[in-house]
Amino acid sequence: MPDEIRIPVNAKIPKSLHDKLIEAVNSQKFKDKTECITKGLEIILDNTHQESPPDENVLQDLKNEIQKLQSELHEKYAKIEELQSVIQSFPNPVEPAEVQARDNVLHLLLEEKDRRIEGLEREVRNLDRFAHYFAESKKQITNGGEKKKWWKLW
Repeated sequence: MPDEIRIPVNAKIPKSLHDKLIEAVNSQKFKDKTECITKGLEIILDNTHQESPPDENVLQDLKNEIQKLQSELHEKYAKIEELQSVIQSFPNPVEPAEVQARDNVLHLLLEEKDRRIEGLEREVRNLDRFAHYFAESKKQITNGGEKKKWWKLW
């Protein structure tokens, strides 16, 4: 498609969708907004030509992945609580320099923990969006078991 002629298109989209678009470009998932929008349109238009709705197995796999990530997140929280209780139970007859060194190490560990938790939560949100997208796509494509025409989706 890089050799194809590109035609500018104007469209009004919700601000929340635009924010997600900017977030995807800023996180370098796409080179620019044009690439992101083009790929999205290709996926949607390719799916409208299929005779079957989105695969239920894909939705189920995404739900399973979400549950797995949520259970991992709960395990991480439990481990964090356990480590925090161990940290708090340490005796305190240590020299001030050693206390400061230990405090710095623990601070770094807590920052790493927070980064990992944020990453897992971000992944869970992304998977939730995919699951919601596929569910909404299925609703839009089918209307009481009948396939909608592609031009009636909007």
